[in-house]
Amino acid sequence: MRLQAEAAAAAWAKEAAAAEHREQRKRRTAATRNVLRERAVEEERGFSENPDRGLADA
Repeated sequence: MRLQAEAAAAAWAKEAAAAEHREQRKRRTAATRNVLRERAVEEERGFSENPDRGLADA
C-alpha cells in the first residue's frame, strides 16, 4: 500500500511540474502575441495619413 501511495505522489508531482511548464509556455506565448500585435498596430499607424489613427482605442 505504501508503494502505491509513493507512486501516486510521484505521479502527481510529475503532473504538477508539467502543468507549471504548460502555464509558463502559455504566458510566454501570450506575451509574444501581444508584442506582435502592438508592432502590427504601430506599423499600420505609420502607413496612415492620420498619425493619431488607432490611438482612440487605446
